Amino acid sequence: MESLWENTNRLVLLPELKLINQWQQDRFRYHYKCRKESEFEVCPKCAIPSSSVHDRRWVKVKDHPIRGSGVELHVLKRRFRCPGCKKVFTEPLSGVRKGFKTSERYRKGLKWACDNYKDLKRVQRAFGCSAWLTHKVFYERLEAKTKERIANCWGTRLGIDEHTWRKKRSKNGVTEFASLIVDYDRKRIAEVVK
Repeated sequence: MESLWENTNRLVLLPELKLINQWQQDRFRYHYKCRKESEFEVCPKCAIPSSSVHDRRWVKVKDHPIRGSGVELHVLKRRFRCPGCKKVFTEPLSGVRKGFKTSERYRKGLKWACDNYKDLKRVQRAFGCSAWLTHKVFYERLEAKTKERIANCWGTRLGIDEHTWRKKRSKNGVTEFASLIVDYDRKRIAEVVK
């Protein structure tokens, strides 16, 4: 039978981490102290495997909330000395980009919340993050959507219709039109042009 520690490790933590300790700060915040276990790491500069540990450091990583309670991982990361180039490097952690203090699943959940919540203030409160991070993730999401739309802006079936935009009050009575281009494949408006 699986112990409570192993069960928590499997469900909550990132795949490479082993749980050392856990505690609850308050009703809405859980902390998990863990470490990465591997025999060696590969130097990112010269690609030589290294098992010589230089030192260790604690790193805090925010992870996706569980049932409305925030999760913070305290990870003991090792720093290795490369035998080839003699440089010191920190072991990478799958699911966390280099230099980031949030996991990829946290950012993915934040992007989903930015799309589905009523406003960004509610996203901030639900995920316990700063306005800066919320706006950064929101604009990353908008940029990705824009790139996707630009890459696939026209379908195979288009519909074009024009509507009266405005009638000018002049002696010749010129009427301006707005042309509406509809993408029937995606069932949405592709563009509105004068």
